[in-house]
Amino acid sequence: AQSILTLVIVATAAFLTSHVVVSRIPASTSSDTVTTVRALILLGFGVVGLLTAAQVMWSGFRTRRPNLYNEHLARYDLLTGLPNRQTFSDRVTRYPREDGRTIGVALIDINRFAAVNESLGHDSGDQMLIDMGRRLDSNLGPHDLVAHLGGDVFGVLLASCTDPHDVGTRLAALRKTIEEPLVLAGLPLQVEVLIGYALSLIHISEPTRLLGIPYAVFC
Repeated sequence: AQSILTLVIVATAAFLTSHVVVSRIPASTSSDTVTTVRALILLGFGVVGLLTAAQVMWSGFRTRRPNLYNEHLARYDLLTGLPNRQTFSDRVTRYPREDGRTIGVALIDINRFAAVNESLGHDSGDQMLIDMGRRLDSNLGPHDLVAHLGGDVFGVLLASCTDPHDVGTRLAALRKTIEEPLVLAGLPLQVEVLIGYALSLIHISEPTRLLGIPYAVFC
């Protein structure tokens, strides 16, 4: 809005200036010369207007950028780029429930993650979390959600499953995929995870309770 206002002001100034200048040109001056002078004035003001508008837009972007970055940090994990615990909790709470559908909320814990940090270093541990997050995210449906809840724990929301058995089936398939070996620091590493999940049926009125009862069922 500010950049548009700037362009309007500059355009008005250009018109008035060209009118004043042209009115002072001797009457004997050819029409081609008058047209050229008017065009040069308008061109000069046009360049100034565009540069001023660009500066206004850039200033506004620089002002908003820190706020956008802070909002992103509040909702996403900096290491993995996945939604964080707060975002995951909000999504579980607000996810719309449909008749006849089951929602599964799973927590996935990487076994012996501390040993990886100690033996291969924290850089390898961080890379393990990044790779695990990518595996989880690439093997979920468009309405599902994976989040990094902190440490070596990931959260998974399985939305719109047909029944409780479907949740277990999908988690078993997910486990098979994410437990494929990783290569860290040039060494193959067998991955093992512990998965616990709870179910939220359509009639449950407080879905946030699911986050408080992890590992209700193991697979």
